[in-house]
Formats: sequence, structure tokens, C-alpha cells
Amino acid sequence: MFELRILVEDKKLTKALWVLDGLIVDQPVILPVRNATVKNGKVTATNPAGGGWEAVAQQLRDSKQAKVSRPDIQAAVLQAGMAIGSMGYVIKKLQAKKVLGKPGKGARGFPVLTAK
Repeated sequence: MFELRILVEDKKLTKALWVLDGLIVDQPVILPVRNATVKNGKVTATNPAGGGWEAVAQQLRDSKQAKVSRPDIQAAVLQAGMAIGSMGYVIKKLQAKKVLGKPGKGARGFPVLTAK
């Protein structure tokens, strides 16, 4: 078995899903990719400098959880269309903007602070 990851433009998504219908075992996981464009046949970042942390902050506030773990933050980062590698940046930015608190010693998860 293999896992297949592909980047498809918005207009071509339905064709790609139609082609894969009947060939894949599970339902496909479709995630948006922010700030990506196709140029000369390659995917490039149009604006690599941040901005996606606001979407992650909104998702964490909407979840109404008192504490969130790293996997929860990772899922929010992916849902916002950001790369997993940017998770450290997002956590630091959310702590600086007082959305997340610092975890205590031996604590599991980050406390979610209320919006001010």
C-alpha cells in the first residue's frame, strides 16, 4: 500500500477525485493550502510570511477547551492550510498574543486564555 499526496488546483479538484474514485481505500483527506501558486509547473509560495496564526487562534478559541495539546494545535495548523513545520512559530506567536499560556512543569498541554 502507498499513501499518495498531491497538490491540485481548485478547478481540477473534482476531476482528480473523479479519477481516483474506486481506486482508493479510504475517503480522501482534502486540506486547503494557503499562499501557494503554480509558476512554470512548480508550486511556489506567494507570500511565505505568516498570517495564518489568526485562523489557528480563532479555532482554538472556538473549541472552548481549557487546555490544548500539541496534536490539537497541529490539527488546527493543518486545518488553517499551514505546514506542520510552522507549528513552533504558531505556538510562539499565540503565546506572544496571549492566546496560549505557557505550560507549567509536568503539565500536559497549553492553557487557552480568554480573548481580551
